[in-house]
Amino acid sequence: MLNVGLSQYDRRVSAKVLLFLCVRLSGYNVSMSEGDHLAAMKVLFFGLPAGISAAVLAELTSWGAVTGVVVPAATVPHLLTDVASPVITLEPGRFDSLTIMGGQSRADTLGVAWEAGLPVLAVRDFANPHAVSALRALAADVAVVACFNRRIPAALLAIPRHGFLNLHPSLLPDYRGPVPLFWQLRDGAPTGVTVHYMDDGFDTGDIVAQKALPLPDGSAGAESESTLMLAGVDLLRDILAELSRGVINRRPQPSGGSAQSFPQPGDFVLSTTWPARRAFNFMRGTAHFGVPYPVALAGDTVRLAVADHFEPAAELDRPSVRHGRSILIRFNPGILYARMAD
Repeated sequence: MLNVGLSQYDRRVSAKVLLFLCVRLSGYNVSMSEGDHLAAMKVLFFGLPAGISAAVLAELTSWGAVTGVVVPAATVPHLLTDVASPVITLEPGRFDSLTIMGGQSRADTLGVAWEAGLPVLAVRDFANPHAVSALRALAADVAVVACFNRRIPAALLAIPRHGFLNLHPSLLPDYRGPVPLFWQLRDGAPTGVTVHYMDDGFDTGDIVAQKALPLPDGSAGAESESTLMLAGVDLLRDILAELSRGVINRRPQPSGGSAQSFPQPGDFVLSTTWPARRAFNFMRGTAHFGVPYPVALAGDTVRLAVADHFEPAAELDRPSVRHGRSILIRFNPGILYARMAD
């Protein structure tokens, strides 16, 4: 899934060899593989019915670690058999009738869960005692959260003995909030992923592990988020194996950081003081929002729709050159090739 640098690989191998020799010399036998340790963990998964949540769940189920799946009831309205209950167990037989809020039509997270024979709970009120009781009955050692859009109350956070682990696609404490990738691309900031414990704040819990991961130029938003979140799954594998051995590594987040909410139309404005690479990657990575990108050019405001290409070091002797709907724009440095909005 991910390429590991040779030096990192050598360090891991050396550590494992050293541990093996120490154990054998001390007279003990190694009785459990990493896979055994992972399978021994009972994981309760919180996610959305479609998107990257499905890929994360598929990886977790391949380890044999998941005991149940939780989705917000509001995201699966056509599967609810009880309009009043705070928690509903979803039945696989109603899978084909689902239309997900937001226009998506395939509930692949649910399909992954049902194929693995896992119970799926749709929760309407996470603070309700009946919902808390239903989730406690799944007897999870730890909860894993990926792309969840509801706040989890303290009563639920306290249920698993190892707490809740969240996969967040930024290098915390920077870029807390619901759409961190948007703001990282807008700022031209380093990208990465963090696995952290959840607390009563938003993305403020202790860090367990994180990894910086540059994204390829021109990556679409869904592709970029998938790359970052699956890198988080790679970190999570080692974390769960360590938890099963009783090893808990966590550190408070450094002071400072930043937090952003959902973007507004003004947040899509481009500045020609940016490098052309930054403008290109921002437009390509946020195109799924369907919002035009205004840019001021010689006293006029042009709205861009699509970024086609960029030249990082090329120069233009004027602010822009237009050919029909196509436009070349001088940035600092470089040139952006784009198409204007209607």
